[in-house]
Amino acid sequence: MDMRTERVRIELDGGQTLRLQDAQGASVVVVAGEVWLTQEGDPKDVVLAAGEGHVVERGGLSVLQALDDARVTIVRAGAMGADAPGSSSSPAIRSPRRWYVGASNAA
Repeated sequence: MDMRTERVRIELDGGQTLRLQDAQGASVVVVAGEVWLTQEGDPKDVVLAAGEGHVVERGGLSVLQALDDARVTIVRAGAMGADAPGSSSSPAIRSPRRWYVGASNAA
């Protein structure tokens, strides 16, 4: 996915994946459904449900996989402003509740 645009809204079918290359600092916000996010070189994976968001912490490859039909908004780093997960003007966005540590990374 090309992260030069500021905001992208994507619908994913259950099981479908989305590859993000060098998306460090981008915000991933799940609007509907549930997705799994893994980042190259990071042993922690995260599962995000509707209303939860996460900031991609690393460069390299990140992969989102829809665990069921999902709608996701991805906001490029520096373009988030008030829409950033956890910002005071966006109280509906929650941090992820589930983290997984293991060897299931995409890289």
